[in-house]
Amino acid sequence: MKWCIHIWLLNVVKPNTAERHQTYLFSQIFWLSSKVEIGSFVDRISEMNSYNKYLPSLKDKEGSPTKLVCGNELITQLEVYNIILMAHPFNLSSFFWAVKRTTQFPVCVKHSMQICS
Repeated sequence: MKWCIHIWLLNVVKPNTAERHQTYLFSQIFWLSSKVEIGSFVDRISEMNSYNKYLPSLKDKEGSPTKLVCGNELITQLEVYNIILMAHPFNLSSFFWAVKRTTQFPVCVKHSMQICS
């Protein structure tokens, strides 16, 4: 069934949808702290990331170069972590890094974001 959905998506949406989805995640997300709790926000970003594997990529198009990277793969936890931090207001993300210090490495998004709640 997944293959049928993938073929249908290839015929219905543009072939660069996965790449456009990733660009949207990295550049257009902003957290409204007065309207959405941080836990719900993190869950939504993770959910949006999970959709990427179903979207058509330029690599799926016939005749695409062999060196072209497949764009419909999930982004890493570190990238999700950075998306969430970039979505915060600057003063809150600065506070977050001041508390966490640069010697700590983000591994789990949910565990790391508990400081903001």
